[in-house]
Amino acid sequence: MRSLSSKDTMLIQPPAARACALLEGAGHAAFVVGGCVRDTLMGRPCHDWDVATSALPDETMRVFRGCRAIATGLRHGTVTVLLDGEPIEITTFRTEGSYSDGRHPDGVRFAASIEEDLSRRDFTMNAVAYSARAGFVDPFGGREDIARGVIRCVGDAQTRFSEDGLRILRAVRFASQLGFDVGRGTEEGLYRCAGMLERISAERKASELEKLLCAPFAAQTVGRFAPLLRTVLPVSANAAALLSRLPASRTLRFAALLSDCAPQDAQDVLRGLKTDKKLLTAVGTLLSACAEPLPETVPDLRRAIGRYGALWEDVLAFRAAFFDEKSPPYRSIAAIRRETEAVLARNDCCTAAALAIGGNDLRGLGLAGPEVGRTLRRLLDAVIDGRLPNERKALLDVVNTTSVGQPTSNEKR
Repeated sequence: MRSLSSKDTMLIQPPAARACALLEGAGHAAFVVGGCVRDTLMGRPCHDWDVATSALPDETMRVFRGCRAIATGLRHGTVTVLLDGEPIEITTFRTEGSYSDGRHPDGVRFAASIEEDLSRRDFTMNAVAYSARAGFVDPFGGREDIARGVIRCVGDAQTRFSEDGLRILRAVRFASQLGFDVGRGTEEGLYRCAGMLERISAERKASELEKLLCAPFAAQTVGRFAPLLRTVLPVSANAAALLSRLPASRTLRFAALLSDCAPQDAQDVLRGLKTDKKLLTAVGTLLSACAEPLPETVPDLRRAIGRYGALWEDVLAFRAAFFDEKSPPYRSIAAIRRETEAVLARNDCCTAAALAIGGNDLRGLGLAGPEVGRTLRRLLDAVIDGRLPNERKALLDVVNTTSVGQPTSNEKR
């Protein structure tokens, strides 16, 4: 069982404590609630503090009339107040109606108590409230579940997931972030309601998946919930093993998840999730690179570094993740990684941009049009191969000679 920071009291961040004190001083009940309580009990850093109060929105606005208060969600009872430079979301106790679209409540009504407000929340660990005056309010055993490391729905799991399909991915994401187990009943509800995932926007799916994949317990979580995640995207058969060997880079982690896909298919999946173009391109490049031969010589390595740029180290990390550390392929990749470090430390020329001369120099010598680019490529080839030093005078001296004036063997191929 995990030890909580305190069983009876909790330290509240000063701006949130001040918000509660001002509300209580005006005769209203006020509690910090949700993720900030969970994370504080676990000893985790908390940056977003939410307050639940008996005050109606217009009453909240009056309490904070001397502060910057923004009616960010009056229809749902939410006012955001800036205290000591920190935004604090203050929401009136509320309950929610039906969820016709399987994602958002059709309406809300203000509730009479914090207990009623907590009963609408997703998981018990997020349904704990605290105030310095009243102490903890924990009607669903959330503190015990936090101590046990268990994710459990408030009330019936199937009901909670049927209301909002995003909660399905949130449960799995929390397991990946916190290392918590998913309770049996909650896990059964996940699979029974998996069809609700179709109602979630592509952007929200992508956001939850990225948080899940880059979290500390991603390998274990993906290994356990791969069948569920396959309702969203084609999870690789060895995704969990790859994730356990890769750093928490979203590019590497998404490539691992989609490693059974052809590059174009993986990009189509990411395009369907409406991820940014940078991720889509990088994942496609990593998967394509797996079919390329590894460089066998230093010139070949320089060309690879020039071709892949900043992604080259990810290419090597990704390819190494497919092998055991004692295997010959892994050792070969490890040797290439060491040689890469040496090439970068020496500042070897690997790209045309790193040449000691550029296009303007060549145009000054009378070259024009496509010939400028062709000559730069031939000069680069000669420098990479060690046939020319990357020195301005040496390169200018040979611009019109056959050593760089004829196509190289690489260009012929």
